[in-house]
Amino acid sequence: MSHSVFTTAIFLLGWAGLASGIFAQNPNYAIIPFKLAGKFIYVEASADGRTGNFIIDTGCAGIVLNSQYFEGIEENRLIYDINGPAKAVGGRYAGLSLGTLDFPVSYAVVANLDNIEEQMPGTPFMGLIGGGLFMDYELAFDFANGELTLCRLDKNGRKRGLALPHSAPTDTFSIVLKGHLPCIEVQVGTAAFRFAIDSGAEVNVLDHKSLKKAAAYLKAQREVHLTGLGRQPEPVMLGMLTGMELGGTAYLPMQTIVKDIEHFNHHLPGPQLDGILGFHFLRQYKTAINLKKKELYIWNEDKRESEPSEKELMVKY
Repeated sequence: MSHSVFTTAIFLLGWAGLASGIFAQNPNYAIIPFKLAGKFIYVEASADGRTGNFIIDTGCAGIVLNSQYFEGIEENRLIYDINGPAKAVGGRYAGLSLGTLDFPVSYAVVANLDNIEEQMPGTPFMGLIGGGLFMDYELAFDFANGELTLCRLDKNGRKRGLALPHSAPTDTFSIVLKGHLPCIEVQVGTAAFRFAIDSGAEVNVLDHKSLKKAAAYLKAQREVHLTGLGRQPEPVMLGMLTGMELGGTAYLPMQTIVKDIEHFNHHLPGPQLDGILGFHFLRQYKTAINLKKKELYIWNEDKRESEPSEKELMVKY
């Protein structure tokens, strides 16, 4: 049986510069509850005074507003997702409020997000909040408690003001940037891989060129259809990626698709990637990203939610 998966890994050619920083009167940290729609992380936020659901999508550079709810000025730009060029988009300047934080007015893309809303009927989405807005913050994903934590950073990446209300991380890892995306090195078996981290990806993505060195660890493979912001689903191979470790920390098997990401590697500056880690990676351990220090932190003492077994995957899909 065919099954569809969705990813919102987005980048934009000619993206306008993002306004950096938060107004000085804002708190130095905030804890923001999030909910899940399928495998999308979403929060309540406001853009230009309109409040609704916004997906937290670090695969996106800045703000993307849903053209169903916001008007934009037509521009000759293309928005790209993991499947390549998706559609022409408009733009506008908009302010954003998230929890107790008010972000300054910055450029926002206005695009048709019907494909996302069709995947999640009954849950309207006003837009996407991209990772570029969090350059001045350490961003922590805590799936066990359903919370995002944002802590404002100084110019050297140190936390401002009060300490965050959680313990020190158990592990710290260096990251490099691919455009706006944080990237880490992991092991699968004895082979090394470099993956970007994208909270908007429903499943992990493995570049087809890297399949050979991971083939023995990709179990229960079958064909599904990948949907992005474009209209045409693309047939891809889905499997369970086993044997992945970050440092000495083991990860449970994760749903992973295999596809060509050459355009993704070509258009974003930075190192060549073997793929993308999304929802299934972030939900296993509490994970924080500090783009100024170029560091990633994990708390691996907590219990992980288990992934479906190979047998369950075969039955479900």
